[in-house]
Amino acid sequence: MIAASLAAGVALGVGSSLAPGPCGLAVLTATRHRQRRRALAIGVGAGLGDAACATLACAGVGTWLAGQAGSATMARVAGGAALLVCGLRARRAAGQPAPARSARSRVPGVAVGFALLVANPGAVLMWAALVAAAVAALPALAPAPLIVGVTVGTTGWYALVASALGRSRRVAQLTRGVGALLAGYGAALLCTVTA
Repeated sequence: MIAASLAAGVALGVGSSLAPGPCGLAVLTATRHRQRRRALAIGVGAGLGDAACATLACAGVGTWLAGQAGSATMARVAGGAALLVCGLRARRAAGQPAPARSARSRVPGVAVGFALLVANPGAVLMWAALVAAAVAALPALAPAPLIVGVTVGTTGWYALVASALGRSRRVAQLTRGVGALLAGYGAALLCTVTA
């Protein structure tokens, strides 16, 4: 069952990374600034962050958290505000010409990717649902290979994005579009709290 658990983890890692989010936006921004190594490092950090959230989900933390009063509201408020700010900043920055050569950031890309994942209050809840669905489909899943697979799947997806878009001239347009999607989704989350 190790191979099935690893494959399920890879599928979950890729699947969770397909939707535009803060990590994908960070990878796009680094790619736009011609910082391919940083984009890859952000992907590694995102993979480790997904693995941490999946580990908590396997341990039952996500299920416990989902049962706590107000946890969904807190996730909507914090996540919505972060997505709104992140999306608006990305749209504004993508409208400006990319610098010929960007200065090195003081924060390593791995730390950025990891922090973007674990600071998202909805990530543990999302991983609780994903792990529960995977276990329902394959009850004999082994947690360790599943978590390794999640790391490989997430990291591989972002490496593919950075490599494929590194040669594209449309990264700024894509960044602007993803920023608009994130800002809209953040605003929608905030509206559900006030409704």
